[in-house]
Amino acid sequence: ALAFIPQKFGISVHPDKIIIGTIMMLVPGLTVVNAIRDMMNSDLVAGIIELADAIMSALGIAFGVAGALMMKAPKNSLINIIAGSTITASIERLLTPIYGELISCMLAMLCLVFFCELSARILQMPSTVILMPSTIPLLPGSAIYYTMFYMIASNNELMLKYAKSTAFAGLGIALGAIISSMLLRFTTELKNIRKQ
Repeated sequence: ALAFIPQKFGISVHPDKIIIGTIMMLVPGLTVVNAIRDMMNSDLVAGIIELADAIMSALGIAFGVAGALMMKAPKNSLINIIAGSTITASIERLLTPIYGELISCMLAMLCLVFFCELSARILQMPSTVILMPSTIPLLPGSAIYYTMFYMIASNNELMLKYAKSTAFAGLGIALGAIISSMLLRFTTELKNIRKQ
């Protein structure tokens, strides 16, 4: 989304080159080289694990970029999407050490839904246009990755730690969405009753 912001202000740029330049820093080249080196040194298990790590990283990059480009959010909502993502990530990062994944993700989702509803009313568009991309920072991608990594590496203690983190984050997101949906529906019903 950041690659398209200069165009909003009339600055002529090539967003494809900005996206490619940014992605190049994420490409797991060293991991692939280490995997091949380990396999050539007859350490097949370590090589396969590192290769799987590189493939998962590459797929994550590919799906992330494809998802962002496929969403095609309207240009007038980009600032609100960035603000929503920042709010979500900030609340989650600040509250997780204090309250844990469940409560922090739930509160971040509650705040995000209300921000998106307010933004949608101001911009005269559906709230999901802002909500869907702004939810991405809450998704427990690294926890899912480490759960699978430690499961493959047969480290049950760390695998269970990250699986618990993944489950709590997912449950917190779901609870936040459900609670905010119920509160919004309740306030709408109250407005309708008062009008009658």
